[in-house]
Amino acid sequence: WGGLPLTLFLAVIACLAGVPLGILLALGRRSSLPLIRILCTGFIEAVRGVPLITLLFFGAFVLPMLVPAQWRVDPMVRIAVCLAAFSAAYLAEVFRGGLQAVPQGQVMAAQAMGFTRMQVLRHVVLPQALRVTIAPTVSNFIGAVKDTSLVAIVNIYDITGSLKMAMSDPHWIAYFVEMYMVACAVYLLIGLAIAFARPLPLLKIAFVLGVASSLYLAVLLAVTLRGDEQLVALLSRFPFKVFLMRYGVFFAIGMLLWHVTNQAN
Repeated sequence: WGGLPLTLFLAVIACLAGVPLGILLALGRRSSLPLIRILCTGFIEAVRGVPLITLLFFGAFVLPMLVPAQWRVDPMVRIAVCLAAFSAAYLAEVFRGGLQAVPQGQVMAAQAMGFTRMQVLRHVVLPQALRVTIAPTVSNFIGAVKDTSLVAIVNIYDITGSLKMAMSDPHWIAYFVEMYMVACAVYLLIGLAIAFARPLPLLKIAFVLGVASSLYLAVLLAVTLRGDEQLVALLSRFPFKVFLMRYGVFFAIGMLLWHVTNQAN
């Protein structure tokens, strides 16, 4: 499968898995434990310091040569993990800026009222930090959708790669302008749907679904490393890709319809 469903699937994975991972990396970079702070900082700077195409090449071609054959996972999973890691690294810096914007006096006041560290983080720090980081987070989501066009270079054909394959057919060469105009319209539609959505509910939904998608990928990787082929086949048949693809389509269309009706009223 490929084309628009693949574009939506990879974009949804990158956005949803990037939010909880980005928050954890941002918190880890501000941690008082040196080991956690060094590991999170090293991951963020390493991922942000290389182009996305380098990560895609590493996940598609280099990683299978570094691990045993029984540990190799599906190429689609490797590419999705690379996109999620790339998005999480950039979102981590966005969320870290939001965390630093919360006044320290509010944290001290909450601690004086008897709040635990988790309660302070949940009820005081994160709500304000997420509200401050709405604009850059939405921009990151739109960038993640456009970044999926790079996967065609590693032989995974999204909507842009499908257009290139279609142009190899002599019957479609004459319509290359129309095909690229349609692709531009699709990317524009998805970007507008994300840009004009309700920001805070979008982040909350992204966090919940992102935790679910991250757990699914983690379980799939863990089972693959154990070498349980039957369980790997069972998880691979689980319609998680179809679930995310369908809800990604409905999510984008719903956000656009909400914006149109809101402007009409």
